[in-house]
Amino acid sequence: MKKTLFTLLSGLMLASLVLTACGGGATTAAPTPAPVPTTVPTQAPPPVAGKVCEVTDTGGVDDKGFNQTAFDGAKMAGEELNWEATFLESKQQTDYEKNIKEFVDGKCDLIVTVGF
Repeated sequence: MKKTLFTLLSGLMLASLVLTACGGGATTAAPTPAPVPTTVPTQAPPPVAGKVCEVTDTGGVDDKGFNQTAFDGAKMAGEELNWEATFLESKQQTDYEKNIKEFVDGKCDLIVTVGF
């Protein structure tokens, strides 16, 4: 029984390989002409709609961790919403309050703080 099943499956595989190899190649369509570029009048970028500000933890904005991920998100949101994204790095824990206060006084629309 196993030998018959093996022979049957081997024959089917061989037949499928032969049929695939003998099949015709794909036909290629004629190349389409490139579209003619249209000129769009350039416009001045819209004014900045808001400001997102990040106060980092002591690891710095390029820590390949929470600080960097948070600032990458702030930059992405800034691009989508036409917001300005900025940050202040905290060198030590006593910098947190000072940096947050500076952003509050700097009229940030959103302040993101990172850390424990």
